[in-house]
Amino acid sequence: MSKDDNQPFSNDYDTLFHQQPVQRPQKPKKPKKKPFSGAVSVWWAIGFSILIAGLPIGIFVHDTKEAVGGLYSTVSAYHRGHEHHSHTTHYALKAAGLKRTGTVDASKPLAVTVARHAVTFNKGLTINLLKSGHTDDSSEKSDPRAVLPSSKPYADHEIATFINLKSDALHVPMITVFFYGNIIADWQDDDQHGQGMITAVPRQNIGAVQTGYIVDSPNTDLHRLVKYFIFPDGTGVAVAVEYNQGKYVGIPTHPTYADIQRYYAVHLNVLEHDLQYKLQQAPGGTQ
Repeated sequence: MSKDDNQPFSNDYDTLFHQQPVQRPQKPKKPKKKPFSGAVSVWWAIGFSILIAGLPIGIFVHDTKEAVGGLYSTVSAYHRGHEHHSHTTHYALKAAGLKRTGTVDASKPLAVTVARHAVTFNKGLTINLLKSGHTDDSSEKSDPRAVLPSSKPYADHEIATFINLKSDALHVPMITVFFYGNIIADWQDDDQHGQGMITAVPRQNIGAVQTGYIVDSPNTDLHRLVKYFIFPDGTGVAVAVEYNQGKYVGIPTHPTYADIQRYYAVHLNVLEHDLQYKLQQAPGGTQ
């Protein structure tokens, strides 16, 4: 038996079970990656490309904004320059220097009665329809009606009736009969664009009644010619004919009756041939 065989068992136990733990080899640390210097160049190139590509868009947006702003400024300037032309009101009879020739008596109104083919006023005027047509049915049911004479503006005034003419023409004249308590002060029309012309053309009086025409020549295709009657107390009647001539028709600034015959032939034919006017002394000698 060797000397080692004489070793106590405890020594063998210690050798087997109390050895130092085995040290596992550690994995080597991965070296840190160095930043890729080419990435800076790539991002710089991308940014520069975007900048270059965006320049035309920026220029376009800027130019568009400038163009729109310029257009807005131009339109605004146009409207500012034309504001004073809008809705110009014309008092054609007053501008012509017409005056009432009698006294105002509020107890003697101007009254109207409308039949199917005639419009009659109590101051001696009757308007008859000579050709096919008729007055507006609704106005026949509401008669008689009246307006009071007045020396002040904004007096009573009404539409007596509309007159409907029968025609196969494409454009049929429209006829409206008005009556006023103070026609010289209150007959008016608005020029929407300030480029038309509204003026009176007086004609020879019929007895004590002043008569004539009002030329309403707006800057449009729709023109109007009015035949007026002014009674001594300032009350009056206006027969207006509107007709679309299909084009703007210019007329001299100071028109004569010959100009009306030339430029407003359709209107004048309606007023003088489709309608007939009878003036006589009013009952009781009052007009």
